[in-house]
Amino acid sequence: MIFKHLMLVLMMVVFAFGGVVSAQNTSYPTDTVRHSLFGCDSLQLSANGIVYYHDTVVSIPHYAPVQGQIVMDVLNIYEIAIGKSYDVRDTVSVLVCKNNLPYAFRNNFFTQSGDYWINTPSARGCDSARTLLKLQVVEGQKTTVTLPMCADQPSVSYDGITFTEAGSYDFPQGFDANGCPMVKTYKVIRYTVASDTVYAEVCQNDLPYVFRGQSYNAAGSYLVEYINSYGCNAKTLLVLRVNPASAQTDTVNATVCRTELPYVYQGQEYNTAGSYPLTYYNQYGCDSLTRVLQLHITEPQMDTVTVTLCPDSFPYTYDSVHVFSVPGRYYIDHAPDTACSNYTLLVLNAFASVKDTVNVCTMDSSYTFGDTTFTASTLYTYSQLNDSGCMDYHTLRISLNNHPVYDTTTVSVCSSRLPYEFKGGTYYAAGSFNRTLKNQSGCDSAYVTLNLTVIPDNLVTESITVTRNAIPYMYHDSALVTSGVYSIRETAANMWECDTIWRISTVWSR
Repeated sequence: MIFKHLMLVLMMVVFAFGGVVSAQNTSYPTDTVRHSLFGCDSLQLSANGIVYYHDTVVSIPHYAPVQGQIVMDVLNIYEIAIGKSYDVRDTVSVLVCKNNLPYAFRNNFFTQSGDYWINTPSARGCDSARTLLKLQVVEGQKTTVTLPMCADQPSVSYDGITFTEAGSYDFPQGFDANGCPMVKTYKVIRYTVASDTVYAEVCQNDLPYVFRGQSYNAAGSYLVEYINSYGCNAKTLLVLRVNPASAQTDTVNATVCRTELPYVYQGQEYNTAGSYPLTYYNQYGCDSLTRVLQLHITEPQMDTVTVTLCPDSFPYTYDSVHVFSVPGRYYIDHAPDTACSNYTLLVLNAFASVKDTVNVCTMDSSYTFGDTTFTASTLYTYSQLNDSGCMDYHTLRISLNNHPVYDTTTVSVCSSRLPYEFKGGTYYAAGSFNRTLKNQSGCDSAYVTLNLTVIPDNLVTESITVTRNAIPYMYHDSALVTSGVYSIRETAANMWECDTIWRISTVWSR
């Protein structure tokens, strides 16, 4: 491909140089130069507006100024050869054993699996074929066997093969289905006689101590011989230390009230009765004392007393000590200094009792209640026993010569003035409304009627056109800046006049 580009460039330079001067003089050249150029038809070769697709010979004169005249001094003759290119594509699949790498294909070398495109040039250097090489690298089966050999073994045998020295040994095993060699490797490892020391500590009460399947009941040093995991003889020196332990036991009894739970002993919390073994350790971490905590839980005693009183019997004193001012539920501890107290739940209730005031309104000059006649307005209080045996207290507010008046008021208001307030009432719409007024004694003093008429506000609709250079446009003290519909309220000067609402539709013009 590089060769084709060089040919193309050279050809275009020569053609361009030779074709820039028009031939005006027919004199013969002083020299003739021949050039051989080659290109591929896969590239478009052109000069002076001419495209060349096949072999040809081109003569191009060269002119130069000589003594004031333009004369031809060189005649360049170019022999052009155009090579054919072929876009032939094929695929080649190859399976190669790893031991045969690198793999050579058409003067290219490959060391790993993959897909590779390979261009094959023709005799003239133009592309003639493009091949996709699909290379798969496989490895023959490898098997490894590890063989331990003890120090006192002269040799070890496996698969009919005897090995006398440690090392790695490869044995061919033929070829697999892909034709790749299979290898079996024997790794022979020689182990020396294992010898180590183990230090162990045990508490006296944990004897016997078991080590590698053997039991030991006393402190001392013991040489232990055994077969290790490789099947070889091994030796371990066991240095055993036995720490003292004590078998002392005692019992602690504790009794607590349920209200005192949780019970804390030696930093531990207990919420239920039972026996709890506790173990203490000496400086070696061995048992020095076993203690049993016997926990007993007693229940507090409680009774309930219900008392119902008249309201005027409060404050109430219970057991000459506790005083209560209002009804309720009260817990009373009769022995607060003991471990488990006795409680009384006092449920203190109150009977219903009536305390009321009744207004007596009359147009007469006197009023008789029971055996008493009243000739002047006054307050009269009396009491009586109810069904619960408690006193009810009643008050009569007597008002004599009470003569209510009648009055009618007619009012017209604008809708913008709503709601309308009249004699302590609030009204939101037109209508006729009756209302009763009372005096300080709670008696009717007046019966008034309100006839309310609601007058709607004035609505003015107007459409105006405003030029843009007049923005903002002032309308009734309001600034309008965009086209649209506006509602502008003009408040009336006094309460007898209604507001005017201007509904303006504005349109901007250029």
